[in-house]
Amino acid sequence: MKYWLSAVLATAVVAAPLAAVAQTFPSRAVTIVVPFPAGSGTDVVARLVAAELQPRLGQPVVVENQPGASGIVGTQAVAGAEPDGHTILLTSSSHAILPSTQDSLPFDVIADFAPITMVSAGPIILTANKDLKAGNLDELKALVQAEPDSITFASTGGGTIPAMAFELLKMRTGMKMPHVNYSGGSTAIVDVMTGVTQLSFTAPSTALPYLESGDIKALGLSSVDRPKFIIDNPAFSSIKTLDEQGLTGFNVELWYGLFAPDGTPADAVGKLQAEVAEVLGSDAIAAKFSELGVGARPTTAQEFADYLGAEVDQWKKLAAEMKAAGN
Repeated sequence: MKYWLSAVLATAVVAAPLAAVAQTFPSRAVTIVVPFPAGSGTDVVARLVAAELQPRLGQPVVVENQPGASGIVGTQAVAGAEPDGHTILLTSSSHAILPSTQDSLPFDVIADFAPITMVSAGPIILTANKDLKAGNLDELKALVQAEPDSITFASTGGGTIPAMAFELLKMRTGMKMPHVNYSGGSTAIVDVMTGVTQLSFTAPSTALPYLESGDIKALGLSSVDRPKFIIDNPAFSSIKTLDEQGLTGFNVELWYGLFAPDGTPADAVGKLQAEVAEVLGSDAIAAKFSELGVGARPTTAQEFADYLGAEVDQWKKLAAEMKAAGN
């Protein structure tokens, strides 16, 4: 009896602090590490979420930019952080691309992180010079076949979503187009508008003023689904998805999501997921995200984990196909 009582008391001593931690999380400031520079799309999304999340958590929520090496520097910092929920990562679609574009990484994009929730997601738009003799995917394929190497494609560099979407489009259609690398989407779309290059996958927020003015045209949306902000905007609502145009299952999204270090207590992850979901459900956030060309998309931790796994698999498969084709 004495030994049984001692065991019960010992268990209670251990369990009490753990329960207290769960009840008091967060007990200090929460730092959201953004592995990209201030002013980037990821940074803007992080700061919008942080501002709304802080009063809900009752602790400061600080955004800390740790850019470098295509997001590897900041991501590695979170992978090695104390797994208590007070240091988390807000990153983008590039997280899923890293294993396909880097020979080695100081972390595993899946195993070293606990998904919290997706934050937002949306398609990018296949845009074209307004004078291009193609108004849809079939016409583009015919034009490229008739005038090989005369149509050039602008993107923001290897390993980015526009570049990977372009490579996926080429592999799925057999089109051969020279790739012109740009340092940013704004520069690329200007050259598409002026005819220096003819095509680009462009973020909706970047494409919007040029579509409204008629300086460029849209040939397709990269996602299978149409988010509400696409349906509600007259400049986007009539654009067909590439899936609808015959590329069944073609789905490339620009997304942002939150991760904690692997080993973070489930209660902390659950608290963050629930509070962020409330933030993302607000009309204010929906309006601000719409201006950025993305839609709020809260998920459960498991839904986000499943989505990430499918993304990693898609880009690994593409990289293998490109290597086999000598690209």
